[in-house]
Amino acid sequence: MTEKLSTKTQVLATIIAGIFVIVAAVISSPHWFKYFFPKQYLEQEKLDPKKIENTKIITDSINSKSSDTKEKAGTEDIVISKIELCPKNFRIPNYLYLEVQNKGTKTIKNLVVSVNLGKASYLSYDYTRNLNPKSQVDSVDKSFIKVICPEIKESEGLGIYLLLSQPNFEDILLHADNLTFDKQYSYSEYLSSSIQVDSDGFHTFLIVCLSIAIIIFGIYFTVVIITYLNKIFKIE
Repeated sequence: MTEKLSTKTQVLATIIAGIFVIVAAVISSPHWFKYFFPKQYLEQEKLDPKKIENTKIITDSINSKSSDTKEKAGTEDIVISKIELCPKNFRIPNYLYLEVQNKGTKTIKNLVVSVNLGKASYLSYDYTRNLNPKSQVDSVDKSFIKVICPEIKESEGLGIYLLLSQPNFEDILLHADNLTFDKQYSYSEYLSSSIQVDSDGFHTFLIVCLSIAIIIFGIYFTVVIITYLNKIFKIE
């Protein structure tokens, strides 16, 4: 009994000693010492609180400038995310709708969206007002319209809607003060992308049909194999 009691006492003493060592190590660690005993830490390290504060201000200023520089640089990705054009020429006005979106992290300054209508002419037009845009138009031939956005930030977009004399356009040009290159989207590119979308849809339809056929034949052959094995092993 005495030996068991002595063993328990030793284990308890070891645990207490271990806890004491851990607490002492944590408190004596420079990382924690400066939080528990800030004055003693400053005296020990011979640090001036004013210098520490000044260093913090300078560091924050550098980080702020770095953040501003990163925001000004950012990723440049301004795109025409959506475009719809009336598929046929009707006696009533045809339509053209497009959306320009900033998918990058760089804020685009003074974005100009120029829609050159070519042989068509606009009858009326409108655009989203959330970015405070302005417009410039060809008041004589009505063959083009420009919409200017002072600023378009990340994930923001601009929608433009036009009623046309015929369903076509020449090109759409994106220009801005801080764009590396202007971006142009032509009517021929629109037609090519439309054909590509149609072919992709048909391709997807074929894949779905083939997948269904594979599943049906897979189930059929599984049943056939199970039936055959049951006959061989005479399992009812």
